[in-house]
Amino acid sequence: MMAARTPYRDHDVWHFPVHYMRGGTSTGAILWEKIAPRDVALREELLRHLMGVPLAGECPGNTQTTGLGRGPATSNKVFFADIERTASGERLVSTLAQLAATHDRIDWSVNCGNMSSALQLWALETGLVARSDDETQHLTIFNTNTGVVTHSRMTTTAQGFAMAPIPGVMGAHPAVELFLQAPVGAKTGALLPTGSAVDTIEGIDVSCVDVAVPMVIVSAADLGKTGYESVAQLSADTVFMERLKRVWVAAGEKMRLRHADGRLMSQEEIARSETVPKVCLIAEARQGGDLCVRYLTPQTLHGSLAVSGGC
Repeated sequence: MMAARTPYRDHDVWHFPVHYMRGGTSTGAILWEKIAPRDVALREELLRHLMGVPLAGECPGNTQTTGLGRGPATSNKVFFADIERTASGERLVSTLAQLAATHDRIDWSVNCGNMSSALQLWALETGLVARSDDETQHLTIFNTNTGVVTHSRMTTTAQGFAMAPIPGVMGAHPAVELFLQAPVGAKTGALLPTGSAVDTIEGIDVSCVDVAVPMVIVSAADLGKTGYESVAQLSADTVFMERLKRVWVAAGEKMRLRHADGRLMSQEEIARSETVPKVCLIAEARQGGDLCVRYLTPQTLHGSLAVSGGC
C-alpha cells in the first residue's frame, strides 16, 4: 500500500518513493502528493534533483546522467497525484511539473495527455484505487494545472489488462482510453484566443486554437515544406526553425498567454517556454487519414502527435 511508503533520510540524503512510468510516448515520474513537500521552493528543489536538471541557472548540453530525465521535454515530466474522496465518489487529482534538461525553470501551467494515461495504472498499482470486479475500470482525473476533467478507462482480462500497441513504442502494453471533458479554452479561456480563426503573422496565415493546450497551426507548404520531412531533416534546417520560432512567439504573444499565476508571458518567456504554445505543421494526407501532422512541443520536434495536440 502506498500509505506505508514515506520519505526517509539516510546519511544526510533524502529518499523519496517514486514511480517511473511511460504514458503514451512520454516518460516521467509520478509522486504521491501526500509525501511531497508543501513548500513550492522545496518541491521544485526535489524535482531538480530527481530529474537531474540544473539546481540553478543554465547547463547547456546536460545529459541528465544523475537523474531520471532523458533529454527531451517529453521525458522530463513529473506528476503529483492523489485520490480525492467526496460525497459523489472518488477521483484522482493531478498536478504536472514540466522540466527541461538544460535549465532550472519548472513550468506548472499545462497538463500532459500522454503522461495522464499512466495515472490510472499508477493508482491501481499503488492500491489507492481498488480494482473492481467489472471488466471495465473507470477513473475520473481532475488536473489542477488546467482545470480540465478527464475520464480514464482500462479493460481487464483474465490475464490482466487488455493490451495494445501504439506507433513509436515497441511491443504491446496496457491500453488506456482518455476522454477529455470540456477542454476548450483550457489555458486562455477561449477556443480562438486571438478572436480570429485565421491570423497573419510574419506574412504567414496561422490558426491560434486553444483546445487542451494553446496551439499554432500552420500549413507546411507556407513554410516551404512538404510536411513529410523527418524530425532530423526539419531540425537540421536552422533557417526554417528560426522562422518558425518567430511565428510561434508572435502568435503566443497575440494569444496573450499567461503564467500559472495569471501574469502575462513576455516575448522572451514565450521564446524559452517548454510548454506553450504548441506548434503543428499540417499537410494533405497521402496514406489515409485526413491530415498529415508534424507536432512541436515547442522547443523540440515531436516524433508523434500528443493527446492534447490531437484534440
